[in-house]
Amino acid sequence: MPKGTPVPEPTEKQMSDFGTLCKRFYQSLADNASTRFSEAGLLAMAKVLCPSVWPDDETDKMLYGDKELASLAKLLGLNVPAALGDFRDHKINTERVGKTLRKLKQAVELFSSCCTCRV
Repeated sequence: MPKGTPVPEPTEKQMSDFGTLCKRFYQSLADNASTRFSEAGLLAMAKVLCPSVWPDDETDKMLYGDKELASLAKLLGLNVPAALGDFRDHKINTERVGKTLRKLKQAVELFSSCCTCRV
């Protein structure tokens, strides 16, 4: 369009069609996110981040949740070995939350607002 060409105001129908298109687009995004990150699957994997569900036995605790955490890190596109190392340190001392584990926890909180355990 050449410079200075007037742009007509959209009609009511065009505005309505645009609104409908926007709603469809955002619903499609929500559906895609739900499919990729199903809340039930995400919460099941994220449950291992809650110290209240960890085994009492120190030996059992060392191996607890590694498989779920690795799957979660992979799903979220994080470095799996770094996430596992951070998680293992966190199981020894819950005050320690490494960089990768912090990112993982933030992603879980973002996708799961109804988690009963604040991770």
